[in-house]
Amino acid sequence: TEVRSYEFTNIANDTYVASDSQVSTVVGTIDTQPPNSITLDEFTAWDELITLNSRVHTALTTTYGSSGTLFAELDVDNSGSLESAEKDVLKTIIQSPAGGSLNEAQTTQVVDDMDRSSFGVIAFTDFSMWFAATTVNSNAQELLGDRYEGEDAASIFAAMDTDGNGVLEGAEMDQLAALLAAGMGGGTGGEGWAAPP
Repeated sequence: TEVRSYEFTNIANDTYVASDSQVSTVVGTIDTQPPNSITLDEFTAWDELITLNSRVHTALTTTYGSSGTLFAELDVDNSGSLESAEKDVLKTIIQSPAGGSLNEAQTTQVVDDMDRSSFGVIAFTDFSMWFAATTVNSNAQELLGDRYEGEDAASIFAAMDTDGNGVLEGAEMDQLAALLAAGMGGGTGGEGWAAPP
């Protein structure tokens, strides 16, 4: 099976390559409640989380350069994971201008998202995956914003919900994946969707 790659620039202006599996990752990140459909609530929650994650990602990348550099600084006991006290330092950084100046609730939301394995600690792989997933999801968010000329998440969702039932499913999900894949690869994709209302 051939795996296609899509090259685009991430929010740190580094070249990043996305594959079909990463397009699936975006759709899977949005679709938090099975079965293979996306509700408006899921879509707007994804949009809000990615906005927060992007803000933190940009600030941390600007301040620390790379996820590895920051992780090494935070992991004072060299365990390979950020435990409670180290996560508290990360939260303090995220609440500062160096980390995006988020409030406590927003910080908790981002740090919880960093704990990809949900074990209460942030392993280096979780941390690195968060940085990569944020890049892919931020580009997807930007792509959808460009496609729908800066409309808000609810308007973008309404334009993609061609049957108007309040849920993206079946052909609408296929169109979302096609748009993301084509956009990441430089094509047009998603031709079946209406213009934003």
